[in-house]
Amino acid sequence: MSVNLPVNSSHSRQLLLTAEFRSLISISNSLLSLVWKKKFFLKRMRIAKEKITGERTLEIIQFCLRWIPSSINFGIFFKRNYLSKSNLQIFQQLDLIHGYYDSYIILSMRNNDLEYFGAIIDSFNFFKSIKTEKKHSKLIFFRQGRPESANALSFLFTSPQGHGLIVKAIEDQRIGGNPNLELEIIRIGKIIGVNIPTNAMVIHNTGTKIFKPFSKRSNLFVETLTPSSIDLWAAEASDIEAIIEHDAVNLGKMLVFDTVCGSWDRHNGNYLVATIWNRKSLQEIDFGHFQPGFYKSKEFIPDSELQDNPQKHPSLPGWAIIRNLRVEKMIKRTNKQLLMKGIKDAILQLHHSISHEAFSSGVSKKLYHRVQGLFDPKHATYRLFFQELNELAIPSKKFEGLILQLSR
Repeated sequence: MSVNLPVNSSHSRQLLLTAEFRSLISISNSLLSLVWKKKFFLKRMRIAKEKITGERTLEIIQFCLRWIPSSINFGIFFKRNYLSKSNLQIFQQLDLIHGYYDSYIILSMRNNDLEYFGAIIDSFNFFKSIKTEKKHSKLIFFRQGRPESANALSFLFTSPQGHGLIVKAIEDQRIGGNPNLELEIIRIGKIIGVNIPTNAMVIHNTGTKIFKPFSKRSNLFVETLTPSSIDLWAAEASDIEAIIEHDAVNLGKMLVFDTVCGSWDRHNGNYLVATIWNRKSLQEIDFGHFQPGFYKSKEFIPDSELQDNPQKHPSLPGWAIIRNLRVEKMIKRTNKQLLMKGIKDAILQLHHSISHEAFSSGVSKKLYHRVQGLFDPKHATYRLFFQELNELAIPSKKFEGLILQLSR
């Protein structure tokens, strides 16, 4: 005979607490299991590194070892005909091989079934076929980063130099950003010529096998990774000095880009220090939170972000922006003449483009009106731009004359 206990009985509460405790214990044990699996895998990988022959194979192993500690999930992929028999035997003896799929040998810590990694391989082949990735690119390493933001980020590396694709699944656009807006912002950045990733697209989730490793329901933002780059927070003093010395034109274009597009969410993780033609250049990424035509609700602004990178010009309703303070210091210290050249080039490129129908049809009305406002002295974008110049101690008379001339 069963007995129904009252919801408010002490026995019922005890049962609920016991169930919650068991659930917490189960989660803790699962996390501990993953930690130990990763440690065990890393230990065996380091042993393999000492035994492996072949410069290319060793380079891939060293690359993966750098990324695995910060990954919540990962897989290493070798083409079957790529590995020598001796290297294959080393992986087998150390029990590193998770399984085989298509022409790939997969190394992992076995926290997923083989079908999961097979779907990743199929996804990579699909994504690279619809982007301008080199057709012969091969997947060598898959990793999922720590879930520190609203976006689920996965990386599909094709070389130890950092080539490949990043896949971003956004479950909640209010917090994670808008992928379609990001494409519009990238379009403006390409016109200006600022250093941003330019090869990106949104892929609509059809619920098929290739989407399952990344998201069950959200659309995916897929972008080409920038090789040989590091986050701004990890940059050394010498990197910053190199940007200040050699990247003034790009910094000038970036100033215009941020102003006309409504920069937001500008923490150090959303800037990369990239090496281009053996020179350091600052690259800006992740534009899903840029605000082309409305004020951002405080509900979605982390307090730490406002403290580190305070709003600029909040008195302009709907046009307040955030500029990274570290980037601002670079702008103030770089070569003024070259900085102003970058600003002038960006203004001329924008004016040349906004008159074309292809531009207006390729971006939202809000973003179009914000960009167009740079050339209207009565518009908030115009006022914001010149307030920025004054605050950064950049001579503005030449730009007032240039914009007046272009506006006639």
